[in-house]
Amino acid sequence: MANAFLEVFPTLQLNHEMKGLLSEATVTKVASNRNRDFIRVYFDNTRLIPKRDIWRLEEDMRQQLFPNQKMQIKLMEHYRLSGQYTAKTLLDTYKESMLCEIKEYSLLLYNIFRKAEIRFEEDMQMTLILEDTLIARESQDELIEVLDKIIRERCGIQTKFDIQFVEKKRAIIKRYRPSDRFRSREYRKAYGGSKIGA
Repeated sequence: MANAFLEVFPTLQLNHEMKGLLSEATVTKVASNRNRDFIRVYFDNTRLIPKRDIWRLEEDMRQQLFPNQKMQIKLMEHYRLSGQYTAKTLLDTYKESMLCEIKEYSLLLYNIFRKAEIRFEEDMQMTLILEDTLIARESQDELIEVLDKIIRERCGIQTKFDIQFVEKKRAIIKRYRPSDRFRSREYRKAYGGSKIGA
């Protein structure tokens, strides 16, 4: 039977904002490892909690509930969001948290996702447009797997993913021309050789 998060941990001191975010959260399971130095707390919630706040809550629980023990706490959040949420609206409100989490998991995937252009042909169809590189092609399946875990498994929003590749943009290199040297000489002459902003 699920119990209210704040009732399961009644001595936990939280700020007003966090209490509000957890006001409808219910704990569905608490599990520990054999050595009892690692605890997973599974909970459902109707309100999205930014990932940075989840990490801060984990640390607050560790410090307050187990002050003299070597303990690690992992919160496993699952959301029951209203029907108004689609993959697009979720991304609008939760993308920063997704980027934070993916960055912790893999800096490579983070950079690929951060640079991706994202389009929604339909509410449940997310298309990621990536630069066509060997790394992006080798990482596409793992990126989709990570996004699926966050969007579908955690947030309960059924989403189809599609990846398209576009040619990598080439950097524009400005070539030095003799006339540039002339302009530079004229600039120094006009302004007495002083540095910009001096």
